[in-house]
Amino acid sequence: MTNIVKRNNNPTLEDVVSEIGPLPSEAILLGIVEEDNLPLLFDTSLWSGIVSPNILIWNGETDFLKLVAEYILNRDDNEKDEMEFVVFTRNVEEWEFLANKTNRVKNSPCIGVIPFWSDLADQVLLALTSWIHAGHHPNHSIVVLVEGLENVLNLDFETKQNFNYILLRGGKQRVFAIGTVTDKETLHGLEKMFQTKFNYNSKTDRYEFLENDKTLEVWIPKTEI
Repeated sequence: MTNIVKRNNNPTLEDVVSEIGPLPSEAILLGIVEEDNLPLLFDTSLWSGIVSPNILIWNGETDFLKLVAEYILNRDDNEKDEMEFVVFTRNVEEWEFLANKTNRVKNSPCIGVIPFWSDLADQVLLALTSWIHAGHHPNHSIVVLVEGLENVLNLDFETKQNFNYILLRGGKQRVFAIGTVTDKETLHGLEKMFQTKFNYNSKTDRYEFLENDKTLEVWIPKTEI
């Protein structure tokens, strides 16, 4: 990783992955740690404990979600059936490129770009909840990308309950959530369902999170989504 240029000229995701070399098939790249230039990975194969290892990003940076989406999309063909993702958003136009690309790709790992307060959102959330409740032993992971977690609070009662169930119990069936929220929003306890919390610092263009009482700074590659 010593040859990768950071800060104002971040390399593309493709360049970063090429420089790092093969990563575990169950891992998702979340960025590069500033201190040691090593990749920060999220393991989707293991879960233990009460709170699922969901990830929350304060200050609402959509780029973080797009990194995860592109990383999963660009996985090797023989690995694509091991991981899927779905995007919930109120800004569908922000994800138009992804939606168009998904429509052109056969067997895309993207389940869909789904607007909040739509019938499709209700259907997908109910399907995920049923899958988790059935207790099947999955051979693949599903990552739920939530742009604007505060929107969950405004869903109707049943849909919100399904979302909460996914956040609480999804880890047992390898269903994980990564959500953004603006710094001004109050989540009324919803944040307790997220084990890892990042904070985007716009001044440094870094994502900061605590690990063993130490703040780590993470930068992310450029994406085409």
